[in-house]
Amino acid sequence: MPKTNNNKSPCKRTNSLIRKGGIAVVNNLDDAIYNRVGKVLEIVEREASGYPLEVRFYEKIAVFKLHYNGQLYMVPLAHLRKATNEEKRADPRESNYWRNSEQSINLSKVFWVERPTTYSFY
Repeated sequence: MPKTNNNKSPCKRTNSLIRKGGIAVVNNLDDAIYNRVGKVLEIVEREASGYPLEVRFYEKIAVFKLHYNGQLYMVPLAHLRKATNEEKRADPRESNYWRNSEQSINLSKVFWVERPTTYSFY
């Protein structure tokens, strides 16, 4: 078992390796895009909803572009881990990957999500 600092879970520790522009994999079994490889385009911090007003809870949300179809998702950083070389080779980019490349991402439209959610340009 890996060492942890300040009683943090090992899952949180591995997320520090994910950075903007990095290649990652969705690792939450409940997600529709489980085990899919993609690129982290942006990372933002958003206030989580569903908590009492006196409790402020912020979580990092990544804008994630899937390699196999180029679709954009908003994914909590806790649901991502760094992709291995084998995973990158097994799930390569398709021709559709470049479909939305000329459109810019509006970070004000990125909101807190509990699980991966499709990002919309509109």
